[in-house]
Amino acid sequence: MTPTHCPNCKCKYFTPENDDNWYFHYGYYETKTFGRVPRFKCRSCGKTFSSQTFSIDYYAKKKVFYPYLLDQLFSCSGNRDIARKFGIRDSVVQNRIERLSRWAQGFHNLMLKQLPLDESLAADGFESFSYSQYYPNNINIIAGRDSQFLYSTGLSILRRKGKMTNAQKKRRAELEQQGKASSSMTYSSMKNLGDGLANLLINKEIGNALLWTDEHRSYSGAFRSQGVFQHLRVSSKKARTFKNPLFAVNYLDRQFRKDLSDHTRETVQFAHHPACMMNRLILYRHFHNYIKPYRIKEQKENRMPKSTHGEEAGLDKDYLLEMKTQLEGKRFFYSKLDLDREEMQTWMQGWKNPGLNSTRYVPKYITV
Repeated sequence: MTPTHCPNCKCKYFTPENDDNWYFHYGYYETKTFGRVPRFKCRSCGKTFSSQTFSIDYYAKKKVFYPYLLDQLFSCSGNRDIARKFGIRDSVVQNRIERLSRWAQGFHNLMLKQLPLDESLAADGFESFSYSQYYPNNINIIAGRDSQFLYSTGLSILRRKGKMTNAQKKRRAELEQQGKASSSMTYSSMKNLGDGLANLLINKEIGNALLWTDEHRSYSGAFRSQGVFQHLRVSSKKARTFKNPLFAVNYLDRQFRKDLSDHTRETVQFAHHPACMMNRLILYRHFHNYIKPYRIKEQKENRMPKSTHGEEAGLDKDYLLEMKTQLEGKRFFYSKLDLDREEMQTWMQGWKNPGLNSTRYVPKYITV
């Protein structure tokens, strides 16, 4: 793997230049997993690095076949089930999910810049929970109304609501003494998603994008400040048929319930941590947008060439294939991406339930 830039974010060669003479070979080192790995040294800052520095398996000590891992994830398999099939520990499975999630975020960030963003959008929240049902959450999404392309994903932690027994109310009160979910998190999350999309729309000089939501009171304020959305609302009580402007988000909700073990209702499989839940969701977004065919039955019956949701949203098929091949197995650098606040939280494993001391480990190299 040829180095494309210096991995030192403070070096002038961290940004790609036309100069191919910025580094020189600096020997090799032997590994049990990856064999003989070449090393390099930057002529400017003196930073030493290897070809593994630019690999998704940077610092990894065991190889895992990622396509098979993805297949298992989207077949409702849990981490321990996957670990048994691979013959590895479940902690290794979780580590590879986090690596793949960061790769998928980087890939999606590049693809968003290539999209025309010329379709109407739909936004809504998908309710789930992590750790226990005393910690419900809303997975907030913005999707293309026609393409069902999943543009943005965020998270808001909620307070448990609905009918409860006296014992459940007492338990909720005890847990909230340690930490209570903010009532404004849905507003903040949706605003962050709106800000991220607004920046893309402004760069493409698009100033009046149609955005459909239901009548949730947090949505109108969240999408007002950007000045680029024409916010339209429809009653959530209307049937979510194909003619409903919110069909795209309802369709995605169904897919989450069907394909991800974190969200199949009332089962023994559920997300044990909100950060892990978002990592899986990011991977599903990649699968849905860039791998899964759009309208499978319709394409089969009409003998139409298969296209993905990304292509329906405006991505060129040849470009998408080229980027998949070119970026496969590559490591994305955080400093080189334009992530919105919700994506940053997912990248940094920052999601957590209020009152619980459950911080995820963040390797230093992912902050570069």
